[in-house]
Amino acid sequence: MSIISKGGRRSLKVRLIFTGIYTILIAGTITMVYPFLLMLSSSVTSAFDFDDLRIVPEYLANDDALVKKHLYAKYGIENFRHLGIIYRRDADWSIWGTVRGEKNFIRKNYMDIAKRYERYSKQCLQELADWNEFKKTLPAQDVAAFFPNDYDDYRNFLKKKYSGKSGFSNKSDAIARLNNRWQRAFNNFAEILPLRSFLTEQQWFPPRRPDFDDLLAYQRQLPAERIKVIPTRLLWALYLEKRFVNISKFAKQTGIEVKQFSDVPIPAENNRSLYPVWLDFLLKKYPLRLVRINGDYENVTAPEDPIKRRQWLDFVLTKVPVEKWQLNRPLDLYRSFLCDKHKNIAALNNAYAGNYKSFNEIELPLKLADYVEFAENKSNIRWAFFTENYKKVIGFLITKGRAIWVTIFLVGLTILGALTVNPLAAYALSRGKQSTSAKILIFFLVTMAFPAEVAMIPGFLLLRELNLLNTFGALVLPGLANAYSIFLLKGFFDSVPKELYEAADIDGAGELTKFWRITFPMSKPILAVIALNAFVLSYGGFMWAFLTCQDPNMWTIMVWLYDFQSCYAAEPGMCMAAFTLSSIPTLLVFLFCQKIIMQGIVIPTMK
Repeated sequence: MSIISKGGRRSLKVRLIFTGIYTILIAGTITMVYPFLLMLSSSVTSAFDFDDLRIVPEYLANDDALVKKHLYAKYGIENFRHLGIIYRRDADWSIWGTVRGEKNFIRKNYMDIAKRYERYSKQCLQELADWNEFKKTLPAQDVAAFFPNDYDDYRNFLKKKYSGKSGFSNKSDAIARLNNRWQRAFNNFAEILPLRSFLTEQQWFPPRRPDFDDLLAYQRQLPAERIKVIPTRLLWALYLEKRFVNISKFAKQTGIEVKQFSDVPIPAENNRSLYPVWLDFLLKKYPLRLVRINGDYENVTAPEDPIKRRQWLDFVLTKVPVEKWQLNRPLDLYRSFLCDKHKNIAALNNAYAGNYKSFNEIELPLKLADYVEFAENKSNIRWAFFTENYKKVIGFLITKGRAIWVTIFLVGLTILGALTVNPLAAYALSRGKQSTSAKILIFFLVTMAFPAEVAMIPGFLLLRELNLLNTFGALVLPGLANAYSIFLLKGFFDSVPKELYEAADIDGAGELTKFWRITFPMSKPILAVIALNAFVLSYGGFMWAFLTCQDPNMWTIMVWLYDFQSCYAAEPGMCMAAFTLSSIPTLLVFLFCQKIIMQGIVIPTMK
């Protein structure tokens, strides 16, 4: 029967009270649900869009957001200026934030390419097939890799290489082989980061070291789609940007009006205002590993020996006129490759649906490659972004060997102990002499007055003296008895009708029988609460587990997730994915225990 009658509900005052109550309840629900939904949505984002704080990430429904996110992953933060120059947007794009906020991104940057691809998709795919075939002909030392932050692919390559011919060698053996060859001291493959290739530096040459040899071997086996070519026009624009700082100063000194440095062409010899700048660029910035000297000189390319190479570099820069330099520009090599493959420009125009007059009009299809890759794999890219964080978290935990099993064993022992020691202690206090029980209970409750951290140091010292560190005993024994649980259970046991125990005494039942047959079955709701608390404390306990078990073989999931967050601190989305995954077991246990709690408390009350 309702507390308020139907007539009373028609009152304006009652309606206002109801409205206020429901408004408060809805507001409270929002304050609980909204942060949870933000955590879920953030767990499928990256550093690029983590700060958007949307309930539904924009890239799931918006192609503009998806292609920008894809370019961020493909080029990386360190190559942002490269992207701006390649897309002829270096004057507009100052940071990735400006790219992220740009509206109609596809229409602004790919409109002509999209129309051509829609009309001549087969020919565009043929052009990219030739481009990818050409990239595989370039030396590994002269190219970089797209997706520079995808360290896992590089690490997996090293694991496979150093795991022996069978590929099933022990991981510790594999990292030991790598350390022996590289002369390093890595504890595991997760600590390894790819070496940097300074492809834009003038006098940089790949060092002759085992670790760099492995990097070049990794780049050789990359699929062509992941190989990044550094065009000379990019180096030229970077040089102009550094020398003139702004485009107005460039126009004042050269008399050439352009919008941005990427619009400045590579000059011909008859360009009196710009050609001297080009010669200065070659002498000061052009990578000398891409330079050949014509046949009048003894060494046409740089020697491999570092000492001889140093002499060769000094000789080239001080003695050889720039006119004698032969530049191995990627664009020239690409044009030569197409000429050899298609023989004449008519055949190439037929294959590409183009209207080139000569091979010298051909440019590197860098933007076309980006757009077609996105258009052809849009669904896969979206799904990859949606699942990437969770795959990495799960893969990280699976590779940590005993993490899952240690946690399961720990939780099982803790719950079993909590459901055994605490009920027995509470039953003894409830059935024992009340004056003595009260004193003992007060002593238990005093321990609750101090934070758990206070007991960590003496607890650690005691376990060390007992030689229990790095064992399950260190994880389980300190938490077997819990003052709050004993207090809660004693109060419940005191409420059990004494007539039940008197009837059991008449039947000749012992204390253990009375506990197991009468008290324990009636205590399921309270035991469910205790089991839930024991699970939360053991499963979510990080500090104690890390303090008492320094051996990684005894680390729990929470300790490994802390290590995961340290490895991926720059990727907050992955940390959110780790939090989400780690909360699932707690949610499932809570739902299971909630059913028992509701059945034991709410239903009897309603009756």
